[in-house]
Amino acid sequence: MKTFDFFENEKKKQYLIKNKLKNFQAIWTLDIGWFEERNVRRGGWSGVSRHTANNGKSLFIKRQENHCCRAWSSFFLPVATFYREFKNIQRFVRNDIPTLDLLYYGQRKDEGKLQAILITDELDGYLSLDSVVIKEQLDRDFKLRRAVIKKIAEVVSLMHERHFQHNCLYEKHVFIKVLHDHIDVRLIDLEKVKWKPFKAQVMYRDLGSLFRHSSGWNNRDCLRFFLFYQKEKHLSNKSKKILNTFFEKVKQKQIKSNKSDA
Repeated sequence: MKTFDFFENEKKKQYLIKNKLKNFQAIWTLDIGWFEERNVRRGGWSGVSRHTANNGKSLFIKRQENHCCRAWSSFFLPVATFYREFKNIQRFVRNDIPTLDLLYYGQRKDEGKLQAILITDELDGYLSLDSVVIKEQLDRDFKLRRAVIKKIAEVVSLMHERHFQHNCLYEKHVFIKVLHDHIDVRLIDLEKVKWKPFKAQVMYRDLGSLFRHSSGWNNRDCLRFFLFYQKEKHLSNKSKKILNTFFEKVKQKQIKSNKSDA
């Protein structure tokens, strides 16, 4: 049974070894329950566990079996979805796009079943943009609301300048940490990230998703976001056309959604 083990660096490897997570088998057989209900689909399953290390910090252990995808880049052979996330985390780090802190990735075939493990540090002190706490803070504090929107816009703009399309840019995948005057943003759930040759492609897909699914955001918030995203003090004619296109698409989606609910 051939196993692929990848540790981000020697320091992180020793950290995992001290926590009895020395190799694939030790991690795979770890009995600590599931952080949330396992996802059973694609002919397999995928689940997340939260593990407390000996230093009191937490890390997330994601395990899956026969939870695969296919793409032309792999000649349409089955690839573990965690492998795609692992590679995209590395790409984001190389391009200075803030994301998860990677500790370990491993995979093996056991009796014909493709098994994969991905371990990342918990985003300590971070909350998702859709959390009640963050929403209440932003509703109370206009200055903070503006600063958070600015920081998210800068991070998303950087991702798009590197031609990466997130493909699932929702509030729950944008994590925020507010510490005094400093705001840090991390993008997670990178399984569906793709590189595209043209920035316009990634912009329309991702910003359309973000504007459409960001509950509590009004047109002024979207306008402010787009100004920071485009690095403009006042919207150019081109930017106005793009933003109006976004607003129209959001409106059409809402109309279609209301009709299906009726």
